[in-house]
Amino acid sequence: TADVDGPGDLVTYPMLAALSDGTLLFFRREGPQTAAGIELDVLEPGSTGWRHAGRVLDGRPTDESVYLHRVAVDPATDAVHLAFVFRADADPASTNDLAHTVSHDRGRTWRDASGSMVAGPLTHRDVEIVIDTPDRGSGLVNSGGLAVDTRGRPHVAVNRRGAETVTEHVWLDHDGWQRRALPVGTFQSRVAVAAPPDGSVWLIGAARGRIRLIEVSAGEPGRRTDGPRVPDGWEPTFDAEALATRGTFEVLVPEGDTPVVHVVDP
Repeated sequence: TADVDGPGDLVTYPMLAALSDGTLLFFRREGPQTAAGIELDVLEPGSTGWRHAGRVLDGRPTDESVYLHRVAVDPATDAVHLAFVFRADADPASTNDLAHTVSHDRGRTWRDASGSMVAGPLTHRDVEIVIDTPDRGSGLVNSGGLAVDTRGRPHVAVNRRGAETVTEHVWLDHDGWQRRALPVGTFQSRVAVAAPPDGSVWLIGAARGRIRLIEVSAGEPGRRTDGPRVPDGWEPTFDAEALATRGTFEVLVPEGDTPVVHVVDP
C-alpha cells in the first residue's frame, strides 16, 4: 500500500496505468464534479510513497471541468495516451470537444499527434482537438474508450446522444485523425476499446441487453459477437492484463450482488 499525498482530500474519476517497469501512474481529479483539472501521481517500483507530479490538465483558464475518457499505454514504447472532453458546467449538455495528448517520458511532458510539445498544465486553448463540437448541445458523452494498437496508434470510442445513440470510432493513422460513425443503435451503453496482441481493435459495449464486441481494425465495422446478458445500465469493464497476455476478452458483469467474469470469444 502507498498513500497519495495530494493537495485535496476528495478524489473523483481515478485511473491507474502501469508502465513496463512496474511504475504506476495515478490520474485523478481533485474534488467533486465541478473541479477543474486532472492531477498525476507516480509510484516508482519499490517505493512506498506516491510522488505528486502535478496537474496535467487544467480547465480553470476556460472555467471548465476536464473529463478523462481513459488512459492507455503503448506496451512497446510506454507512450501514455490520454483522451478527454471538457464540460462548462454541471449540465451534461455542455460536454464538448474531444481532445488527445501523448507523453513519451512518463507524464513529464505532453505532445500532440504531430510530436509538437505542449506546455503544461494543458488547457482547452492548448490541446489538440480531435472532434470539434459546439459548446453546448453536441450530444457528446464523457467517459468513452481508448486503447493503443500494436502499431502504436490510439483508437478512441465516443458516444453522441440524441434521439438515438451514435457511436463514433476515432483513430490516428499516417494521414492524421480519422473518424467513422457506426450505424445508429449499434450500442446502447458507453463503449470501451480493446486492442489485443494480434493487432486487431474491438469496441465493447451493450446492445439489446447483451455484451457486444465489434471489430474495427480496418476502420469500418467488421466481425461482431453478441455475448451474455447484462443488467440495465451496465458499462463495459474488461481485464486488460488478460487481454494483453492471453488475448482473451474477460468481461466483468454483475449478477445480483455477485461479480461474474465472462470470457467472450469473438
